Amino acid sequence: MTEEWELLRRARAGEESAWQQLTDRIQPQLWKWLLLTCRQPDRAREITQAAWVRLYQAEVRDESGSLRAYLFRIARNLLLKGWQREQRRTELEPDQLTTPDDGPWEELVRAERDRWLLRALASLSPEQREVLELRFFGGHSLAEIAAVLAIPAGTVKSRLHYGLNGCRAFLEQKGVEL
Repeated sequence: MTEEWELLRRARAGEESAWQQLTDRIQPQLWKWLLLTCRQPDRAREITQAAWVRLYQAEVRDESGSLRAYLFRIARNLLLKGWQREQRRTELEPDQLTTPDDGPWEELVRAERDRWLLRALASLSPEQREVLELRFFGGHSLAEIAAVLAIPAGTVKSRLHYGLNGCRAFLEQKGVEL
């Protein structure tokens, strides 16, 4: 049992500080990944909350794997169910990814960089985009991504490799240096 699973066990037993520690560790990456994936802040909030509730209520039989990957898989499944109903994606504004502590110059540079990164990601196949978003915005290891997506680690590596090359080619074609 990992430390994160132990925190969940303690949170279920009523220890509020354990719940706070657990959410502090995972929430920022989960939120950013969901926002990038569904492109709808309200929807990302709904899925985030629903995923945490399902994690809290889940009867997990095998706690040897990553709790983070387990939670992201719950969120991904909720997201996919929503996509099947809605069948649409909206645009995400790059300024939604910035933090409030940025100064004006940093915000401008980051917003421009994020615009190009979002365009480069949009140019990829959905499979490659999903792996890159989980890796770089979700902060997952390759093994965790494989667990979240239920695919072999070799497939994760391949999609990551081709996705990075695709982003690089897109940015080079546009003359963008990051």
